[in-house]
Amino acid sequence: MEEAPINAGWEAVIYDVPDDPGKVLKLFNSYKRSEVEKEVRTTKTAAEAGLPCPVVYGDVIELNDRFGFYMEKIQGQSFQDQGIFGFGSDAKQLSQEFARFHVKLHEKEGVEMPLRFRDVAGSLIRNSTVLSVDERVKVLDLLDSLPDGDRLCHGDFHPGNVMRRDDTGELVILDWFRAMTGHPLADVARASAALSQAWLAFFPVLRWRVRLDVHSFIQRYEEAYFKHSEFDPVDIEPWRVVVAGMLIGEIRENNKMARFHLKKIRRYFAMH
Repeated sequence: MEEAPINAGWEAVIYDVPDDPGKVLKLFNSYKRSEVEKEVRTTKTAAEAGLPCPVVYGDVIELNDRFGFYMEKIQGQSFQDQGIFGFGSDAKQLSQEFARFHVKLHEKEGVEMPLRFRDVAGSLIRNSTVLSVDERVKVLDLLDSLPDGDRLCHGDFHPGNVMRRDDTGELVILDWFRAMTGHPLADVARASAALSQAWLAFFPVLRWRVRLDVHSFIQRYEEAYFKHSEFDPVDIEPWRVVVAGMLIGEIRENNKMARFHLKKIRRYFAMH
């Protein structure tokens, strides 16, 4: 595609559509058609349930040997762009709003996604080559001991994926690729865990600052989430272990991010 991307990530690249300023094209980098179809289905399911997400136009297309789809262009700023990772009063207020929005999302009933957290997590943990056989058994047994849950789990709820529309101030959630049905605390644990590894991707000279910013945000976010939800902070600990195993399964290789989550698992079982 000749047009310059307006946003590029590890999974996909977002392009403007020259003849329709109200749309963007999301093209995935190396995903199969079936995987892209899953995001189309989950996003449309969320929209039909009245959840705040972009409109998806049509179905999956193929362009230059890549699969993608057209969706609504959201004019606005993400929570990340608004400065949620800072230390001032604005960052604290944004963190509170972000957490309350996640609580509200989890209160929505009757949204049945194509995939369930238990099935996805179990498959990733069982197929992990980084976890030992004994570790896989322990994490899977822990997963079996936890409740299924019947609420929407976005699966990638972070400040870069939540935008505020410029015109109405309405909040919109992007990237429904990992959305599934499950327990709210699984979604909170995943949101925190995915962010907690972010600092590892930066050069050493920047890591300390990014790690401090991210840790501060996660602390504010979780405190606000538990303040406004029905859950107790103690209840999230086993979910953190399951999510760590799940992320190791997604990473697939024995790199520093996988080892970062592996330490959490080993620490947990050493204490229990």
